[in-house]
Amino acid sequence: MPNLTLTLIDQNDWERIVKKLLKILGILFKVIGIFVVLAFIAFWSIRITIWNSNIKAYHTIDLDDGPHVFWLNDSTINVASFKYIPAENPFALSKVLDAAQNMKITVNYKVIEKIIDLRDTTDVLKRMDADFGIEFNPYEKPDIDESEYHAGKIAALSDIHGCYDHFITMLKNNLIIDQETNWSWGNGHLVLAGDVVDKGPWQTNCLWLIRKLEKQAERAGGKVHYLLGNHETALLRESAGRSDKIRTPGHKYPAIGKAIGIPYAHLFSEKSELGRWLRTKNTMVKINDNLFLHAGISNQLLEKDLTIDELNRYGRNYVDYDHWLAADSKDREIYKLFEDYWGPYEYKGYFDDKVYKEDFSEKTVDDALSFYNCKRIIVGHSSIRNIHLRHNSKVVAIGIKLPRDGKILDDENAQMLVIKDNKLQILNIRGKQEFLTE
Repeated sequence: MPNLTLTLIDQNDWERIVKKLLKILGILFKVIGIFVVLAFIAFWSIRITIWNSNIKAYHTIDLDDGPHVFWLNDSTINVASFKYIPAENPFALSKVLDAAQNMKITVNYKVIEKIIDLRDTTDVLKRMDADFGIEFNPYEKPDIDESEYHAGKIAALSDIHGCYDHFITMLKNNLIIDQETNWSWGNGHLVLAGDVVDKGPWQTNCLWLIRKLEKQAERAGGKVHYLLGNHETALLRESAGRSDKIRTPGHKYPAIGKAIGIPYAHLFSEKSELGRWLRTKNTMVKINDNLFLHAGISNQLLEKDLTIDELNRYGRNYVDYDHWLAADSKDREIYKLFEDYWGPYEYKGYFDDKVYKEDFSEKTVDDALSFYNCKRIIVGHSSIRNIHLRHNSKVVAIGIKLPRDGKILDDENAQMLVIKDNKLQILNIRGKQEFLTE
């Protein structure tokens, strides 16, 4: 049998082993410590870079909002504006976006209010312009537009989404407004095919400008047509607590709502002037042989046999309708249709949307053109890079996606459609023009 020898480790050897292990552990802790320190430095470097980036992105954004006009009664209005109060934290400005996204950060606003008695007519209109910077005559009630018009020239754009600077730059460089943002297009018609609100940073500015241009255009023999989009209808329904649709309010607006203690959408209730005005808007308009609306006309909508007048009336009623069960069966089906994908605010069949696995064919377009006796349908809603023709030139897509930070770059993708002498042209934000062909 082989002779086995068992070697024992004496105490000195154990001490040397322990010392080596401690030395190795010490080295490991140093490496880990250095790694943790570097990771910590990297984390804060990235975060500070993001903060600085946000500050640069938002430093041109006017964080104030308003004015908002509220009717206290038939002869008294309250004009309220919201003034942003800068925080001591130098990075607070960048947190406005966080507040809009997760509502966890408080951004402070001061409410500035003025009560105006409309029975004292001496300086009301001057005060509205001088004190609040808006052309608003409270003695004139907003009208409901007709559904059909004829025009020698038409300009159309869609999905402005609060990008005020892009909006006015487009109109200025294409001579629709002058440098003081006043109407300069004579008897031309301007169509805004929905979604002026939400996403971008200056929706209130856009709304007051459009309201001013409406009056100025009418005085010049022209017309501004502001059509409802899915964001307008969702905003108005939410303003009365009648919608649970997910909206994307622009940057500062949720923060304003949180600061003043009410959902921002409630500023557009039936008691507000902007809310009242938006509730007069149509869903669809026919100008010459062109049919304009926000999204499109589905087979399901065509089956309802609604004239343009009827469709517009249902659209205006829809935004404030309290409960489907309060309507008769016919109206109920129409209101439900306006709420979902197949309605005029959400439909994307012209763009081959596969979400609903629709068996779309060009016959859908042909049937709509025949029913409404028009040559082409012009829509926004679906985000595109360039205005273009679809379905054998029967559909014109104008839903250009604008940058949500509101900053104007050398962006030729911002475009509008112009129709003169039945010829289609694309005009970009710098006034460059080209004819639209298949």
